[in-house]
Parts: sequence; C-alpha cells; structure tokens
Amino acid sequence: MSWFFIGMEDFKDLVVRGIVARILIVLSVFVFVKTAHDVWIYVLINCLGTLISSLWIWPFAFRKITFVKIPFRDILLPLIPSIALFMPTIATSIYLSINKVMLGALDSIEAAGYFQQSDNIIRMILMLITSLGTVMMPHIAKLFAEGNKQKIDLSLEKSFHFVSFLGFPAFIGLTIISDHFSVLFYGKNFLETGKIMSIECIIIVFIGFSNIVGMQYLLPTNKVKLYTLSVTLGAISNIIANPMLILMFGAEGAAAATALSEIIVLFVQILSTKQDIPYRKLFFSEDWKYLIAAIAMGLILFPTNMFIGKSWIGLILASMGGFVIYIIIISLLGSEISRIFLIQTKEYFYKKGIKEPK
Repeated sequence: MSWFFIGMEDFKDLVVRGIVARILIVLSVFVFVKTAHDVWIYVLINCLGTLISSLWIWPFAFRKITFVKIPFRDILLPLIPSIALFMPTIATSIYLSINKVMLGALDSIEAAGYFQQSDNIIRMILMLITSLGTVMMPHIAKLFAEGNKQKIDLSLEKSFHFVSFLGFPAFIGLTIISDHFSVLFYGKNFLETGKIMSIECIIIVFIGFSNIVGMQYLLPTNKVKLYTLSVTLGAISNIIANPMLILMFGAEGAAAATALSEIIVLFVQILSTKQDIPYRKLFFSEDWKYLIAAIAMGLILFPTNMFIGKSWIGLILASMGGFVIYIIIISLLGSEISRIFLIQTKEYFYKKGIKEPK
C-alpha cells in the first residue's frame, strides 16, 4: 500500500507513520529489553512495529481510492515486468547480507558483529541521502510519460547536487571521527567497528550517486534491464571478492569488498547512461565545489578531532565546527545550494518586513 502513496507523490502520511512507528519501537526496546536473554522480545517488538505501521496506512488509502472490477487478464499483464523488477531486488539482498554470512563462516561471529554495527550507522546516513530517490522516482516517471526530457535533466541535476552536498562531507567527516565515535557510541570494545566504518563509509558517495542513476533514471524510464545488469554485476563482484579479502583482512576486507561492489554498480550505470546524462558537465560545473569544501573541512577537522574528539562534547563541537567551515567554503565557491539558501533567506526577511541583512 505504501507504493500507492509513493506513486501519487503523497509522502505526508508515510513520513508520519514511519516516524511514529520508529519512536514507538525504540521506546519499547528500552522499556522491555533488559538482558541478553530478551532477544526474542527485541525481535517481537521489531516485527510487531513493522506490522502495525504497515496496517496503519490502509485506512488513509481507503479514503483516496475506489474499487472497480477488472478482468483477470489485466491482473496478469504487469506480472512479467514485475518479475523483471524483482530480480535486482534479489541481487541487492544477496550482496547486502552475504558479507555477514561469509564473515561468520570465514572469520568469527564477533567480526560479523563489528561489521554489522558499522553497516548500521552508514545505512542510517544513507537513508537521509537516498530518500530523495523514493520521492523523485514517481515524479520522473510522470515526466517521462509526458516526454518532458528537459525537466528530467533538471531534476537529475538537482539530485546530483543534493547528493554531493551531503555525501562528500558525510564520507570525509565519518572517516575522520569513526574511531572515537564507535568507542563513544558502542563502548571501548568496539574500536574495530570504527576501523571498518572508516573503510566502508566511502559507499555513502557511490550509493548516493547510483541511487540517482538507478532509482531516479533507469527505473522510471523503463530501462530495468540496465539497472538489473548493474546490480547483478555488483552482487557477483561482492561474492568473488569477499572470500579473498575476508581471509586476508577480516572484517575490514568485507568492508572493502562492499565498497568495491558499489563502485562497480555505479561504474556500469554510468557507462550505460553516459549518452543520456552529462556527467562531466555535472561534476565540473558544480559538484567539484562540494568535494573541495569537504576536503578542506577534513583537513581542519582531523587535527581538531585528534585533540578534543574523545568525549561526546568534544566530538560534537569538532563536527559542528567542521560543518560550519564546510558551509562557509561552499558559499565562497558560489555553490548552487548556497545560492538557493541565500534567496530563501532574503524572501523570508522580505515577507516578515525585516530589513534585509547585508
């Protein structure tokens, strides 16, 4: 039923449902999970939370749809395209889970646990960046159906700028603070998680870009085969690289294999769409500004984090300082996002009747 709201570009009910469900799940975990023997309670809370949040959306949908009788053959017509779309989902699921399975078999359960915690943090950041793909996919599908290539290009351009704006500083910042963060967040026994995170976090950038090409362009424009090919090759490379790298480097090898597979996914997608998407223009006109600003932020954040990042207050101050520096640099470079922010600020002061700041 969520797909109905996504297709209608109505995200309000989905967002509210998701936020409330996650808050209730977290609160329930803190209230009911007390010891290591409460694993079944933890699983039950997550399953019930997902079930209830899924059922919750149905009453909202019934207000917006009407039921009509359709022939059985019309139900079967979308089946083959749906199966084609299901294949990349299977491939993605394989290489997202194979790392932990191989780590447990070839190294240790502890190594799989360290990798899982690193993966959790990175996927949480990715949710913010890739959420744009969920929003833009139905919009671009609509533009494609209308034959509006100009607006599709404009939407993709804005998406690339958005991912660059968030992805580059997230990757560089997390690389620098990962050791201190993992110890503060998980405990002193999880230093290995920080080392894994510093390797794996590069996927923030690659998945961010591949989400644009795959979810926002290939799927809405009915190029499912190209999308399936890229994801399948990524899964195959992950399965091949994992055993070798895990035996050599343990959990850090699994992180490197994950990064390699995501690089391959993006590389295949870029090759297959280079005639349709002006990548060179996108990078050299705007995206390089976010990369330069993120590198400059990292050069300042690294020594600062070394001295004060061993406590929560120090880590937060170092991170906030790095982000402020990043914003200042992209503003000086005249980035598109900083210009939009400046325009919105001027409009706000104008509407409030306040004198515009110099």
